[in-house]
Amino acid sequence: MAGNPVHPSLLRRIDEHYQRLSAAHRRVAEFVLSSYDEAALLTAAQLGGRTGVSESTVIRFAQQLGYPGYPELRNSLAELLRNRTAHVERMEQALGTLRRVRDPLRRVLEQDRVALDELWRTCSPRLIESVARQIRRARTVYVMGLGVSRSLAAFLDFRLRRMGIDVRPIMYGGSEAWEQLPSIGRGDVLVAIGFFRGYRDIVLGMRYARTRGARTVVITDTADSPLVPEADVMLVARRGDLAVINSLVVPMALLNLLTISVALQDTGRSIASLQEWDRLRQQLEGPLERPRAAPKHIGTARRGKGGINLKMLGGGGE
Repeated sequence: MAGNPVHPSLLRRIDEHYQRLSAAHRRVAEFVLSSYDEAALLTAAQLGGRTGVSESTVIRFAQQLGYPGYPELRNSLAELLRNRTAHVERMEQALGTLRRVRDPLRRVLEQDRVALDELWRTCSPRLIESVARQIRRARTVYVMGLGVSRSLAAFLDFRLRRMGIDVRPIMYGGSEAWEQLPSIGRGDVLVAIGFFRGYRDIVLGMRYARTRGARTVVITDTADSPLVPEADVMLVARRGDLAVINSLVVPMALLNLLTISVALQDTGRSIASLQEWDRLRQQLEGPLERPRAAPKHIGTARRGKGGINLKMLGGGGE
């Protein structure tokens, strides 16, 4: 086969050949699909060791997929690692993987459990508390989240507002983002949420915020995100492997920890703000009350032949 196939071809080939693969080859295929970033760095012998098969089995696996040998398959893995897969291709890969398991929904739940366990092991309470202090002390907090991260940005915006923090959400790109950002400056904090792809608007927004003296925080799933170089602080929330549809469970859990930490920075202010929100909510949900007293003078206007005649009712006659 001439040339090295690009990564979408690799993913499709595994899916197309999967039913015809031997049990040993399926173990290799599952490892490649679930841990392609690690597989791209392994030799055939090392990949065989990780999957419990021989080096020759790994080479035959590559050949069964149509590659001349393992080096060509590894080149495709490297290409996959460099470029990542487009949204449709990732969905194709994820659904193909889930079709092959006996209980796909339990597989998704298992991925979330594993990712939450990793968050439990790797998250730094001290770092989260440091970010929470910056948010609590900030003049204004700008929250940027586009695409799938929009729901996370909305959650963070909702929670912080309830704690009495001035928040400006930016959940759409283009002119909306740039209408908000010119007011950012020293004493402000920009929290950017982005995964997999780095939206140009978020990258430029973070870069602009730093030139204005604001602090920047990024919540992402990988250190090679294009958002990371523009951040003063990075919080990592991994969403599971790409062989299964990525979940927002871990990012939401991390944001929950962050907002609770913000509340704990100043519990008095947080409770007072929540009480005020509750008072306003009760007013909105209750019956509309009449004014306590009618105005002393009520003016009426009547158009006559000579123009408009004004008449004051009450308070001593005309």
